[in-house]
Amino acid sequence: MEKNIPSICFILPSIFLGFFIIIQIIDFFLSIKYFKNAKKLSFLYGMIVWGIVIGIVYDMILLVFPDTSDSSALIKILSSLFLGLLPAILEDIGRLITFLYIFKSKNNHYENSVVFGIGYGGFESIVLLAIEYINYFISFNKINNSSSIDDKSLMKTYNDFKDGLPAAEYMNIVMRIFGILYHTTSSVIIFRSSLDIKNRKYLLFFIFVFFVHFLIDSLANIFSKFELNAFWNFTILGITIGYIIFGFFFYKKEYSDQKNEDVKKELNELSNEN
Repeated sequence: MEKNIPSICFILPSIFLGFFIIIQIIDFFLSIKYFKNAKKLSFLYGMIVWGIVIGIVYDMILLVFPDTSDSSALIKILSSLFLGLLPAILEDIGRLITFLYIFKSKNNHYENSVVFGIGYGGFESIVLLAIEYINYFISFNKINNSSSIDDKSLMKTYNDFKDGLPAAEYMNIVMRIFGILYHTTSSVIIFRSSLDIKNRKYLLFFIFVFFVHFLIDSLANIFSKFELNAFWNFTILGITIGYIIFGFFFYKKEYSDQKNEDVKKELNELSNEN
């Protein structure tokens, strides 16, 4: 029987990727309009930092990291924990260093962290989806142009996509949307921590962000290595949503004082002019 990947598997991913690109462009212009106290380059800084810590450093480490797909359960778990710890170290410390040194100025406004996080998370979503879909399209073309499929990975791809996009791919889109909110939340908390990093309270907040990152990435790797069904991804989604809600209240509480200071500063400037 002829094996073909349905055309919808080419069309929908292209639409999904286009959606995230459009959203990123819209987010850029909205951030300039509504976060007037943020540096205009904050959005770009977020994209650059992700490109350095993940696109270059993390990927270079992965190139030399051994394949553990056929290893014992213990080795799979240990490698998953390492692959959860590594991005937490690179990304969260990378954010902290960025806020401590690059953003250090008299205009170190909290809105910078929001714009930075949107740029960071949005760029990640676009790049990861683009790489994933390009790999899919290459595999789809090989399958559709072959009379028989001997390669195990191609056969698995065919079985996953022969009836259209699997549910896991729709779940992946949802996770990428929440990923943008997740990175914005982390950026907001780490930015606030960077202002008083020697304060035990804010040091603990930074450690909390680090732990959540480690937990989410470790679980994602464990679920992937053991090929657990998409239901388990709701565990990660639940943790992410809870974290984002916490970040919202953190943002509201911690930065209300700075908003009041901004209002006072404007009033003082107006009174001085008069």
